[in-house]
Amino acid sequence: MKIKLFLYTFFVIVLTSCKDFDIYQDPISNDKTKPNPPKNIQVQNFKGGAYITYDLPDTENTLYVVADYVINEQTKVTRQTKTSYYSDVTKVEGFAESKDYTVTLRTVSRSNIMSDPVQVNVHPGVPPYLEVASGLTLSPTFGGVNAHTVNPDAAGVTLVYLYDDPIFGKYVIREQKYHDALEINYALRGFDTDPKKFGIYVTDKFGNKSQPLYSTVSPWYEVLLDKSKFSTYSLPSDNTLLGGWNLQHIWDGVIVGNNFWHTSETAKPYPHVGTFGLGQEARISRFILNQRNSWEGAYWANGTVEKFSLWGTNVPAPRDANLPVLAPVGTVVGEWVNMGNFDFPRPPSGNPISSPTAGDIQWWTDGVEFFMPTNSPPVRFLRIAVNKTWGNHTAAYICELTLFGGQL
Repeated sequence: MKIKLFLYTFFVIVLTSCKDFDIYQDPISNDKTKPNPPKNIQVQNFKGGAYITYDLPDTENTLYVVADYVINEQTKVTRQTKTSYYSDVTKVEGFAESKDYTVTLRTVSRSNIMSDPVQVNVHPGVPPYLEVASGLTLSPTFGGVNAHTVNPDAAGVTLVYLYDDPIFGKYVIREQKYHDALEINYALRGFDTDPKKFGIYVTDKFGNKSQPLYSTVSPWYEVLLDKSKFSTYSLPSDNTLLGGWNLQHIWDGVIVGNNFWHTSETAKPYPHVGTFGLGQEARISRFILNQRNSWEGAYWANGTVEKFSLWGTNVPAPRDANLPVLAPVGTVVGEWVNMGNFDFPRPPSGNPISSPTAGDIQWWTDGVEFFMPTNSPPVRFLRIAVNKTWGNHTAAYICELTLFGGQL
């Protein structure tokens, strides 16, 4: 009896499900009347696109308006935009240039019947990728070339580096990177100081591409800054220290074991600051940070560094200044300028910070490389300001800081 009841219930469910599915597949409407096209069309252009407003046909059978258009006459790339009958505005975008384009509009009914086409001309403004490309410059930097430009609308664009590679005997794509900042500095490194031929162009998400900018550049020579010239330069707002773990440990060349800078564990608001002199005037290009290691509680925990900033000055005998927890690059506080804000990465394996792999721990111990902004000024003194530790600890610690750049 129970089996029969179960089978009966099963077949009822199946039949009900099939019936619902059939109903869902029925046409939305049986009205085969061709709808009227949109009318009273108006255009409002913007950079790379336009808003098209219109009046919909006075009928309940309208489902949506479809717009078809070519965005790039050279590549013949087309786009289609569908706009529900709930709206009377269609957005068309992705145009490659600032010129006249034709957009074809049609009304589509609930029976999937299209109206006669109606065409409208749009004239978009200069698309963002071309604005970015128009300001591009290529200049030498440490170990390579730097591209600089402005991005007035912070639009998402990709810069693509070309390199005249002697192995291939032609320009090849060397590297590319997405940007959406108002100002773009994008360095390509890893070259010697001999003259090199580079190119760069800008693309957007619609596949449009600017004409490449080419330049021959001689990269600047980069050296490891001599740590034997470094010295402590204690200032009143620097953190006090715990025991013998003083600041000199971050340039003594020892990157493993119980050898690091450790601030006092007395509660003090962020940032945790240490100041030292370079013993030379130098423009810093990059650096390697080694965190405290060889202790299970150090990895992405306790007082190890999560967020930090480098402040510098070229004044021969700089005075103290209370640094903010965080400030934009270029901010000046007293005689000190913010040269860069940095985030220490999470485990490269993708594991949670609470369970790093053996490879993650080795990567941590080997040190992590950070690149300075290419327009960083020459400095004689540095302040490292820890803005946040992985464990939100009252103390901060760093094992080693290795600096690269150019002596001036």
